[in-house]
Amino acid sequence: LCTTPSAGSAWAPKAWRVPDGAAHWRLQYSSVRDAYFEQAGDAPGGGPTGELPAGTVPSPISRGWQSGVAAHSNMKRHEEEDWNMAYLARDDGKLASSIQWTIDWGSGQAPRGPCKKKLRSLSLLPCYSLHSAEAQVTWSLSTDGKTWTPLAVEQHAKQAVALQERIPADSSQLHIRAELR
Repeated sequence: LCTTPSAGSAWAPKAWRVPDGAAHWRLQYSSVRDAYFEQAGDAPGGGPTGELPAGTVPSPISRGWQSGVAAHSNMKRHEEEDWNMAYLARDDGKLASSIQWTIDWGSGQAPRGPCKKKLRSLSLLPCYSLHSAEAQVTWSLSTDGKTWTPLAVEQHAKQAVALQERIPADSSQLHIRAELR
C-alpha cells in the first residue's frame, strides 16, 4: 500500500475525523465530481442513503480521490467521455489494487473537559459496479488496521451495511478497505 507520497505527488494519508458535538456525520465520495462531501450536525442530512442532497450542490470538503484515502495501491480515477462515466479503477496492467479510508471518532472536547465519544450507530454504503466478468471487489473493515473482517457487499448496493455490531465498544477508529482484482 502506498503510505508515502510518490514522486511529484502531494498525497499524504488521510484520517477523517468526526467533529466534536456532531450527533450525525456523513461522508461521501463522488467519482463524477472527484470530491468528498461531509455533513455533520444534530439531524441526519442528505437525501436517500447514497445520494447527495437533491436540489443543492454542497461545497466539497476535499477534492481528488487521493485527498481522502489513508492508503492506496495501483489505483487511478478514470474518465470515459464517450460513455459519460467517471470511476476509480485499477491502474492499467495491474492485476490487483486496493484503497483504504480511515474514520476516527476518538476523543473529543466537552464543556467540562475531554470526553470519549461513543457511536450509537454506524453504517456503510459501498457502491460499486464491475465492467469485466473477471473483475472482483472485496470489502473489509478493521478497527486496528491489522486484523481485517470481510464484508458481504453486492454490486449496485442500495442498502447500507450496518456495522455497529461489528465494532467493539472501546474502538475509536474504523478502517475500510476495497481490494480490486
